[in-house]
Amino acid sequence: MAGEKITEDEIEDFITRYKLAVIDFSAKWCSPCTFLDRVIEEILPEYKQKSVGFAEIDVDENIQIARELGITSIPSIFFFKDGQMCVFADDGGHQHDRVVGALNKKQLTSLLDLLLEEEK
Repeated sequence: MAGEKITEDEIEDFITRYKLAVIDFSAKWCSPCTFLDRVIEEILPEYKQKSVGFAEIDVDENIQIARELGITSIPSIFFFKDGQMCVFADDGGHQHDRVVGALNKKQLTSLLDLLLEEEK
């Protein structure tokens, strides 16, 4: 498991503790989730120093929040900056509030660096 394992009741507290909070909605049986866990474990020490927090929520154990957020594919990664959910535009200009699928190290660090840079 990468980052803190939290429940749906702990989300608000978690996102307020970090400048940038990354919440990975996943499940134990999910192979892409396991891949993403390894990526997060690798980058965690560097980004923890930059006030980035990583958490994981098991969708099988936290069904209510998964339904409320409309999570139909995992891993689904949400980013919260200064307590507010980040929204992303894809190449076609469509807005998204999550990244779905396992990101490799370069993809994830590029996105984190971009979000951290925006605060300057």
